[in-house]
Amino acid sequence: MRKEVISILLLVGLAPIMAQNDGYNADRTSYTTTLQQTPYSAESKKTVYVVPAEEVYYAPESSMSAKFQCDIDISGEIRGGEVSYNVPTTGNIRTSGRIADGGAGIDVALGARIGSITFIGGGIGIHSNFMNGTIIDRDAAGVFKMPFKVMDWRMPIYFKTRLYIPASETIGPFFETCIGGWVRLKDEMRFDLSEINLTDEVFRNNAHGGFYFQFGFGCEFNRFTTAIGYRLYSNTTEGRFSYGYVSVGVRI
Repeated sequence: MRKEVISILLLVGLAPIMAQNDGYNADRTSYTTTLQQTPYSAESKKTVYVVPAEEVYYAPESSMSAKFQCDIDISGEIRGGEVSYNVPTTGNIRTSGRIADGGAGIDVALGARIGSITFIGGGIGIHSNFMNGTIIDRDAAGVFKMPFKVMDWRMPIYFKTRLYIPASETIGPFFETCIGGWVRLKDEMRFDLSEINLTDEVFRNNAHGGFYFQFGFGCEFNRFTTAIGYRLYSNTTEGRFSYGYVSVGVRI
């Protein structure tokens, strides 16, 4: 008798579960559960729609989307050649040979990264230039050697572009171009005239600026960049000053 009672109780408890009809449809896009009405459930049928993972579509980022970008670069520039200054008190002057001059600078460019291959923006920098050498002065009294030092500070202001060549997620070679103008902040040429028993003379250039151009090739590693190329300062008074440059920087 006890066994019969236990069997009846088990059948009563399992009846709701046995009455449940669960399963996917033929193409496995929905899962249907049919429940027997009980005091604990207000639903008799519930269908859950299932979308296979391989059919989920993620919209790619637009190739024309634009994001803010800031480039900060520290550079060094150098050139070789002869220096020529028109100094009224000394006549025609030239260097005693080919010399090198150069300096360092910092540039900040703000703009937009369009997609993954183009940067367009505007930049401003502070560039320095220093030179040490010896000038030979020839006049009626003879030939004199005059050591000199040049200090020149310039501020280029320009339109900047970078064209990236996608290589991988972390490495991106690029070409960069800057076109604009430059403003002279300070220029000083100091002569050591001790050989001719005179006090030092200081001359300052009256040219205030001119055309600026830069072109180079570099590579971006994550957010860090390095580049090498050509840089030009020119104006109608002094002519052209051509430099080679190397830079390292960071992209924000």
